[in-house]
Amino acid sequence: STFYDSLIGDVAGWLNSTPEIRRPIINLPDSIKAMVFSNEEKLNMVIWNNGNNTFTYDVEILNLPPFFSSFSLNVEIGYNDTLINANGYNFDYATKTLSGINLSSDEFVLITINANNFQKTYVPDDNFELALISYGLDNGALDDSVYTAYISNIDSLDVSNENIFDLTGIEDFLDLSYLQCANNQLKLLDVNQNTNLSALYCQNNNLGCLYLKNGNNYNMSSNFNVTGNVNLGCIEVDDTLWSTSNWTVLGGNINSSMFFSNDCNYSSS
Repeated sequence: STFYDSLIGDVAGWLNSTPEIRRPIINLPDSIKAMVFSNEEKLNMVIWNNGNNTFTYDVEILNLPPFFSSFSLNVEIGYNDTLINANGYNFDYATKTLSGINLSSDEFVLITINANNFQKTYVPDDNFELALISYGLDNGALDDSVYTAYISNIDSLDVSNENIFDLTGIEDFLDLSYLQCANNQLKLLDVNQNTNLSALYCQNNNLGCLYLKNGNNYNMSSNFNVTGNVNLGCIEVDDTLWSTSNWTVLGGNINSSMFFSNDCNYSSS
């Protein structure tokens, strides 16, 4: 109908391009028709009764995208092209179950879920964002941002050989323990906020600044390689003596021109 056509608009193509992260599972009987679509910050479901019997059913909503971990819900009942506010329904936020919906023949319900957790992380480097898109961590549009909820729990990331100049945004990978970023064009890398990082491979870049004072250097041990960064001298670390003893030229961790400090004072160099 005209109502459904206008309701869907042009979001169907965008939804279909990323079904694995945009389309939740709704447990409905086969006789009930449903559509699911979304924009950046809300998800809509249209459920309609095209049979002859009154539809009374609890709707359970599963597998919502991460940024819907906190949300508000609105329900409207309609017939033909008319929407009215629904009364008498109940939504249990713990079980994500909607109950109290009764649909007569040809009636529909429009359920709108508004995300409360859609914070975004700034990712200015297009090649870095393209790499995240390839991993399914972004929606496919280059807009210098990704949803923080999609990246905060990633524990391993390989973005080597991607011609990346800037890894801004890596600070919001809060669970990151392994980072491979070799063979790019990076001039600066700051992983001070990545407190779980225990493996870093960033050889063959253009690094001149490396902030590695993340409070977890002791757990990195031999899993560290920044060789091939000819402009890198000082590396900012947790413990100068420990790093000097454990990360060496002989061990293949650093070049001979590199050394460690608790404060490299890059800003005045």
